[in-house]
Amino acid sequence: MIKHIFTGIVILSVCGNCFSQKYKQWGALQQGPYDIGFRVNHCVDYGRHVDVEDANMPKLKIIAPKQLTLFVWYPALGGGNVRHMLYHDYAILTKQITEPHQLTVQQERDADSIIKLIANNGVGVQLTGGEVKAIATTPVAAVKNAVPAAGKFPVILCGIQGGPSLNNVLFEYLASKGYVVVAGAGSKREGKMEAFNPQMALLERLGDMEYMAGFAHSLSFADTTRTGLMGVNFEGMTALLYQMKNQHAQAVVSLDGWEGKEGSLGDLTKFVCYNPSAMTVPYFSVMQDENPPPPGLTLTTAILDSLKNAERYYYVLNGMRHSYLVAGLYILPRLSEEKEAAYHFLYQSIGYFFDAFVKSSKDGLAYINRPAVDNGIPSTIVKTELKKPAI
Repeated sequence: MIKHIFTGIVILSVCGNCFSQKYKQWGALQQGPYDIGFRVNHCVDYGRHVDVEDANMPKLKIIAPKQLTLFVWYPALGGGNVRHMLYHDYAILTKQITEPHQLTVQQERDADSIIKLIANNGVGVQLTGGEVKAIATTPVAAVKNAVPAAGKFPVILCGIQGGPSLNNVLFEYLASKGYVVVAGAGSKREGKMEAFNPQMALLERLGDMEYMAGFAHSLSFADTTRTGLMGVNFEGMTALLYQMKNQHAQAVVSLDGWEGKEGSLGDLTKFVCYNPSAMTVPYFSVMQDENPPPPGLTLTTAILDSLKNAERYYYVLNGMRHSYLVAGLYILPRLSEEKEAAYHFLYQSIGYFFDAFVKSSKDGLAYINRPAVDNGIPSTIVKTELKKPAI
């Protein structure tokens, strides 16, 4: 075994794929058998046309084919003196989602402030300038444009919000386990729709996920006959609707999806594709823990209960508020032991869930069907755990 040291990170490598690498942002989370590659794909959907703003004439609306930026994490070949991306690279890509025009040098420098903003406003953690800089300059697990590992791997289509700097550890972890994660974020334009016209936002994002499914077919290392879906925040509804309409995936994950909140039930149930009986694949959801919840965000299992043809796994984790779930604050430098344990359980459970139902893994099925405490999770971590069989 040989130790290689790159910018403060110790990487342990051995022959073949039997290795264990230590990434600072991962904490004690264990890597799967693959290194991680990352690609950015700028796509144009010529089948849909939308209003866009001209940077030089902001008051003038132009109709143009819809542009999408897709992020792909995938199993990659390891070895060699490769340069791992920095978290700052993810932050710039996230900034480009919210600022559709060419970023200025100052905007690129300020991109790292997103983690400070989320930590402060989302969970009340005040980061110092030094802590933000340390996060920004930390190498992540992914290597940009790395050579894909040999073979074809199952696909996870993921609707995200914000960009790749949020929940990057989860996506890297899934890629290390042998999944191709194709993620697309809603734009600033669609964010406004969510607030003022959620039905149109659902239509837009459902179309985006369908485009992502088509894009996955172009990846030589993707096995699209084995597909999982994931939706984060608003996109939890998108993932459900995609499956109800297309019947294409083998499993669906919702990370604090809107379908679990009383205030947004109507947004989902009024949509033309909504059909609970068409949801026949396993469904895993985890919801925020707020005390007390803000108006409209009171948790409800009404949608979960209606999916009677699906196996259902439902969790609320103690103290894991909205920002902890949708913004992946696992990377915070002063994360409590309880929060770290909650993240380990969450990420491992999602991985085992996809293993069970996308890869047909017996080990994955055994893990996901055991109570959390039987998997070594402290009893203080899981606040609610529901497992409902399909009819």
